[in-house]
Amino acid sequence: MGYFLTPFIEFFYCLCCFSMLFPFLQSFLSMSIYLLKSLLHFLDWLNIFLVFSKPSLFFIIVFYILYFQMICHLELNKSIQKQVSIMIALSLSFSLYSQYKIYTEITMIDVGQGDCTLIRLPMNQGNVLIDTGGQKDYDLARGTIIPYLKSIGIQKLDYVYISHSDFDHCGALDSLKENFSIGQVIDKYEKTRTIGDMKVEMLKSSNEYMDENDQSLVMYVSLPYQKILFTGDASVHVEKDLYAQLTKYDVDILKVSHHGSQSATSSLLLQAIHPDIAMIGVKKNNMYHHPSISVIERLKRKNIEILRTDEDGMFHIRFYGKSRYIFR
Repeated sequence: MGYFLTPFIEFFYCLCCFSMLFPFLQSFLSMSIYLLKSLLHFLDWLNIFLVFSKPSLFFIIVFYILYFQMICHLELNKSIQKQVSIMIALSLSFSLYSQYKIYTEITMIDVGQGDCTLIRLPMNQGNVLIDTGGQKDYDLARGTIIPYLKSIGIQKLDYVYISHSDFDHCGALDSLKENFSIGQVIDKYEKTRTIGDMKVEMLKSSNEYMDENDQSLVMYVSLPYQKILFTGDASVHVEKDLYAQLTKYDVDILKVSHHGSQSATSSLLLQAIHPDIAMIGVKKNNMYHHPSISVIERLKRKNIEILRTDEDGMFHIRFYGKSRYIFR
């Protein structure tokens, strides 16, 4: 951007100085200000249009090969048109690739003692964040969530779901809204919503709960070949009340409630659903001693693979059709 703006800024600075001595130049100064604003708007639009994720090793190697070829050609007074054209084509291709992935990916972002899960749909159908985590002494949105989203080429979240109002589930939301593009925040019950190939259904008990955790949105997310159950911080009371509904659903992945607290993930729940994978968002050596040993043992007895942020850090579950891969 500096390459384009430097000559214009120099001209603009000179024009400002001369217009103080020669008033008739003020009309040219006004026109220059208008052109500068238009140029800045264009470059800002270009910056949004070209989204670059963290470059791959292949991209870096090809980039530097082209870069050194250009230097050699300039030293020999040869044309660099071919190298420049390839570099532009490579950059455009990489920008499109960073946005239009061919796979679906679920990422549990490590936000310490809290929940934050990203669902990235294929071919830019949608980017959905479920909970944001929250820390009193650290801006998770600016320090962790936004840098990660940008590093994988995401410039907008289409939806942000908030399961309930506990700070460790929504504390980073305000900062996220201020510093990142968000389409819609959903924190109330709604029966269903379709986002691309994904369908979000919310399960609701007829009972009323006084405990904030038990008011968590329980969400059943259907992807073409995978089904995920998000339970927020709901306790065994909610699990019992939803038992009849849960038996009707196939669940491949369970987001374990309340960071693995012994107040949830009961044997009754695991009789209703039969997940292959359990995801736990939890801080290492946390003061609550989450996850509970009894919950971990219960999951292991069911031969459920356990993924937890205190041991695995940020982890990803990627789907290519019916194939599923886990990256820690």
